[in-house]
Amino acid sequence: MAKRVYQRVNNAIEGWDALVNDNYTQMEDQPFPLADYASFAGLPAAASNDEAIAIYDDTSATDKKVAVSNGVAWFRLPLMATTVADLSAPIVIAGTGDDADINTNFSSIQAKINALLAVMRVAKSLAP
Repeated sequence: MAKRVYQRVNNAIEGWDALVNDNYTQMEDQPFPLADYASFAGLPAAASNDEAIAIYDDTSATDKKVAVSNGVAWFRLPLMATTVADLSAPIVIAGTGDDADINTNFSSIQAKINALLAVMRVAKSLAP
C-alpha cells in the first residue's frame, strides 16, 4: 500500500493551521508512537477501544508485544513464529541405480534447509 499523503492546510490564515501541518509532518515522517502498558492484563477495556493497537510488556520475555482490540477483546499479535527444530534424521531411500544419488541430494537439501532455518532464527523470523 502506498504511503498516505495528508492534505495540508493553508498556513497563516488561522492561528492553528501551522500546528495542524506540524502534526501532519510528524505523522508522515516519524514512527508513530503507540500506547504502552505494563502488562497484557493492564490494557484498557477492549469495548472502549475498538480497532485500537497498543504495546505491552511481556513478563515471560524481554521484548515488547503488540495487542489489537476488536471491540470485544484484546488479541496478542504474534511477532515471531514458533520454534522449528533442525532436520536431524537422515532421509534414506533404499534402491538401486539412480536411487543412490537421491540420498546424496536429500542430504544436501537437508543441510541447506538447516542453514536457512539458522538465518531465520538470527533475523527473528523464527523463535530460537
